[in-house]
Amino acid sequence: FFFFFSLYFFYFFLCCCCCCCFSDKMKVISNEELDDIVDKSVSKAMIGGSFGLAAGIGIAFGLNKVWPWYRGLTPALKSFSVMIPVISGLMIYGEEELIDIGRKEHAIHHQEVYKKRMEEFKRLDAESKKD
Repeated sequence: FFFFFSLYFFYFFLCCCCCCCFSDKMKVISNEELDDIVDKSVSKAMIGGSFGLAAGIGIAFGLNKVWPWYRGLTPALKSFSVMIPVISGLMIYGEEELIDIGRKEHAIHHQEVYKKRMEEFKRLDAESKKD
């Protein structure tokens, strides 16, 4: 239950970030573009979650073997200790993908602004040479 709740929260957070970051300052994106961004980020987050799950289970088995205090924990606390790397992997990998997408969109935006400024500069330069 906790895993699915965390995925739902991550998806909600992801949608809010995409709407705020990509539509506020650059351009208004369509629902298809937003869905594409969310799909990319969620798929990358799933990869991070699987790495986190593998790390969490490995660490839990290792701690269970060598640390008597860990063996005495309840199953709920042990599962929580496994979920910490999973949630961290989901957030880190998903946010990494969002940052990459944001950088690409930002670079495209700057290229468009640069082209507009150069056209304006050429127009003003041509006008000044006429006089």
